Amino acid sequence: MFNQRTLFVPTVVVLVGLLSVLAAKAQNTPPDPAIRTGGGHGSVAITSADFVIVSPSGDSPATSDCVVIQHGLSTTAPGCFFVNKIMTDDGNGGTIKGVIFIASKASFSGALSCALDTALGGVSPWFSKCTVANRLPVVTFSGGSGIPYGGDFSFGFRQFNTNATFLVVAAGVF
Repeated sequence: MFNQRTLFVPTVVVLVGLLSVLAAKAQNTPPDPAIRTGGGHGSVAITSADFVIVSPSGDSPATSDCVVIQHGLSTTAPGCFFVNKIMTDDGNGGTIKGVIFIASKASFSGALSCALDTALGGVSPWFSKCTVANRLPVVTFSGGSGIPYGGDFSFGFRQFNTNATFLVVAAGVF
């Protein structure tokens, strides 16, 4: 006949085993979709304060280059690298003080996240913070000196759906 002490050890072993399996499954949860910005070596000139970026694979630049649409024209941006070529109304080169991404809800599932570095471009020399408003869904990069005219920068997208689309606004250009 079994007593409580005899059943305790096998019960604990089974519970520890189940908790280990649950912990392993929790560690395999894919990361939230993330928009990142960083430094870079400019390839595509951004000449408009509002433009669209598409990540064909949903993981750019890891598995596809970015595509930027501005002034009605689509251009492939190798490595998702860009250079600020936005002119102000008075004809001078402008500094981008913030970048706002508005994500299409069809482009992702889960909660958005953001970071101040990209895989190829490294840490952002231009921005010091990023914020996420999941309800809208909007990601904002701000703080720091901003991207000066002629400054190189990069974007990165992780864990988005195929053909993820983002409306981008370069804020505070002056």
